Amino acid sequence: MLISRRSVLSLSIAALATPALIRPGFAASCTSYASLERGIVFKRKDGTRGLARRESDGSVVIDYVNNQGDRTDRRTVVKGVFETRRIYSDSEFPVVGSAPPEFTWKYSPKPVEPEAGGSWSGKVNELRDDVGYGAYMKEIHSRSRTTWKATYSFLQTGEANFSGCHYMTLPVEAVFTGEQGTRTQRWIYFPQLGFGIETKRDGVGNGITSMQAA
Repeated sequence: MLISRRSVLSLSIAALATPALIRPGFAASCTSYASLERGIVFKRKDGTRGLARRESDGSVVIDYVNNQGDRTDRRTVVKGVFETRRIYSDSEFPVVGSAPPEFTWKYSPKPVEPEAGGSWSGKVNELRDDVGYGAYMKEIHSRSRTTWKATYSFLQTGEANFSGCHYMTLPVEAVFTGEQGTRTQRWIYFPQLGFGIETKRDGVGNGITSMQAA
């Protein structure tokens, strides 16, 4: 459940800087704060269950779907919401003779940490790699490139309570324009955790219904 900032003006942002400094009501019910090092499990309104974690190389990987067969939506992010890699397949069943397409993105200038009231604008270079298999299972790659102009807007902070634990939230909205048209994304970014979960894509909402330590 997301809570409006207006309803909690009495709680300063400084008091939210660390999980230890939370209101007594939440402290009593929060048994384990989420962290990327241990893994964070979340669910969204469409019934998908996901897992976010920090890899040994420091990168953050978010598996948006791990409960629907072979359906895949695995993304690597920097600065919480800037996606640098995505492997995506919407099929719950294996597709013979091919692998899920892989997308990679490079940003110019470099992404920044989301801060309330701030923004980032620049160019995003996208590479799509489709993989098929020929004779003797030889990989056949088909690559395409797209350039986007993008603007990320960091909105005002709010608060959320998941599994009895209290977190600061910061909505982030992004608009991409290019030869293929316009696409949009929205995330709820958690400054205390260092990552965000996508809650809207191209006008279709898919909010967070639960989140907890793995």
